[in-house]
Amino acid sequence: MAEKTVLIIEDDPTLLRGLKDNFQSKAYRVQTACDGEAGLAAALNGGPDLILLDIMLPKMNGYEICRIVRERGLDVPIIMLTAKGQEDDIIRGLNLGADDYLTKPFNIRELLARAKAFLRRRQGAVSEVYRFGDCELDLASHKLYRDGNEVTLTPKEFRLLEYFVTRTGRALTRDDVLASVWGDSVVVTARSVDRCVRTLRSKIEPDPSRPTLIRTIPDIGYRFEVPEGGQSPPQERIGERDRHGPQGSTLLSLKPGDPLGRYEIRALLGRGGMAEVYQAHDSRLDRDVAIKVLSRKLAGDGDAVMRFEREMKAVAALSHPNIVAIHDVASDHGVCFAVMEFLKGETLRERIDRALIEWEEALTIAVAVADGLAAAHSKGIIHRDIKPGNIFLADGGDTKILDFGLVCQDKPRFVQASDDTATIGAETSLGAVVGTPEYMSPEQVRGQVVDARSDVFSLGVVLFEMLTGRRPFSRTTSADTMAAILKEDPFESGRSDRSIPPGVGRSVRHCLEKERDRRFQTARDLSFALSAPREGQMH
Repeated sequence: MAEKTVLIIEDDPTLLRGLKDNFQSKAYRVQTACDGEAGLAAALNGGPDLILLDIMLPKMNGYEICRIVRERGLDVPIIMLTAKGQEDDIIRGLNLGADDYLTKPFNIRELLARAKAFLRRRQGAVSEVYRFGDCELDLASHKLYRDGNEVTLTPKEFRLLEYFVTRTGRALTRDDVLASVWGDSVVVTARSVDRCVRTLRSKIEPDPSRPTLIRTIPDIGYRFEVPEGGQSPPQERIGERDRHGPQGSTLLSLKPGDPLGRYEIRALLGRGGMAEVYQAHDSRLDRDVAIKVLSRKLAGDGDAVMRFEREMKAVAALSHPNIVAIHDVASDHGVCFAVMEFLKGETLRERIDRALIEWEEALTIAVAVADGLAAAHSKGIIHRDIKPGNIFLADGGDTKILDFGLVCQDKPRFVQASDDTATIGAETSLGAVVGTPEYMSPEQVRGQVVDARSDVFSLGVVLFEMLTGRRPFSRTTSADTMAAILKEDPFESGRSDRSIPPGVGRSVRHCLEKERDRRFQTARDLSFALSAPREGQMH
């Protein structure tokens, strides 16, 4: 088994050293940080398998770290280590995305056992069938079996049990359960959760009066637990292993010639932590397409699949020449995917790396992106990850924005922009890509709700890079990069950029205002400014 990495963020040097020694003695690889900013950078860039997080930290507290980690779409387990034992503090941490907590002083053996359990579950394969005790839950068929006999569940009971078993070992607040199982649109109380839990216990617990599976956490909520050895590994259906890759992998393993619905895979085009993109052939319409396939990890999360489908449908309705077209959203044997137009050309990232772009060409690209963003913003869709890698320069001269639809709208807030258009932001972004540090807006860095003006800032960063060949806020670490976004002016003396004509420079500076009220208020305003007649306007 590959060595697992544990990140410990703790400012008490004695406790930090003790935790490090204990985890290293169990053959874990250990990363450490003694302040919040360093801890956040390690969490975002170090790829830990588990985070032990203190709350009271210098520079940035544990709550903020937890929130930002979840906003970046990382699903790494987080155990909070806190001297704060008050109910409100614990609930706050869990609501921000922590998976569990221990109150200081704690037993190191208990911490090691909890860490081992989280890492074991993380290693296991995502599956459709879960076994616990004498029960078997089949997510695909929506059926529960006990001792081989089918047990009748109401839709709400099934959804609640699915929510529990897919989060085994996590401390779940009643608010978590209400939001995820009942949804925000239904008026219910914590009593509704308790009543449903009692009914569910009567159907799965050996002794409902002494529950061992759905455990109550006093004043907090519940934790689904399975005794050691009491749960078999999640079961894969026949034929699924080859499609989903080796056990424990979160990515897929589609090969040229593999069928996916009516499409035939031709080649892998790209791969990230959230999805893979393939070139494929549509046999019905006899054309090549691009297929974005959700990672194995997200495909097993019903909420993530629903978000993916909802967002892709919203983007498909845009039908704008500067936004990549979405043809279809479908699934095949548990593989969830979106079908897009297949483009030939290169990303703006590749173009910038190849040679400095003349300012006239840079403006043409920026105007096209601004026009596409304006169309999306008019429908309440915010991209939140505008960067050169998500801008495609197609053969023939078209500019296309990629990766719309990865914005989480799980718990939307409506932020009124100056053009009186309500735009959708989000408190959290689980399973979502919400920003690349070097191109993030100040409000993204702060973990605030974003609106259309965040995309304007990011496009300003891209335009600055196209014109100068350098990234205005890029620093050695993510923490330093974020600090630069919040505090530094890329146009300061000593860092002049003669390649930017004065008029263009004013527009870029306007995009990069730290306060969003001082920026271009809409992407359409930016497009108009950059489209002004070249002579007399840009010089």
